[in-house]
Amino acid sequence: MNLGSKNIFKLEALIEVVKDHPELNIVRVDEVLVLSGVLTQPFPLKETIRRTEDIASKAYKASPCKYGISIENGLMEAPTTEGGFSYIFVCSLFDGNQYYIGLSTGFEVPAKIITFMRDKDASFNREFLESDMLINGKIDRKSYLQQAIKNAITQLKYGVSNLAP
Repeated sequence: MNLGSKNIFKLEALIEVVKDHPELNIVRVDEVLVLSGVLTQPFPLKETIRRTEDIASKAYKASPCKYGISIENGLMEAPTTEGGFSYIFVCSLFDGNQYYIGLSTGFEVPAKIITFMRDKDASFNREFLESDMLINGKIDRKSYLQQAIKNAITQLKYGVSNLAP
């Protein structure tokens, strides 16, 4: 499996989840440097999904593997909330033919932070999570990463058509 990132948090989260799924026959996880081509925080969910699919595809093609995977954060519209957006993680797992998408739970982003991000073209992750300005150590990034990965693996294992009655 090739992870389209050199981020240690993503790597650790992925390795822990893969250990719980021996049926995937993943014997090794390699980090590959993949450029997303996106410099700013994507606001619509579809842009975050597109970005993860692009990175997962590039990771898959980087070297022989069973799966390419990408986990990225983004903002999802939450129309009735004050800020209008929730912060989530998106995971794309690519097997060479199909993408399997998983999302984490999210939390509402305050309106003043959304305005700051748009005005300054800032990344939520860099400006607020890594600096601990907003969360005061209360958000466990690894659990969010793992939720998205687990949900993508659920799609891979069972597929949407197999989950419906």
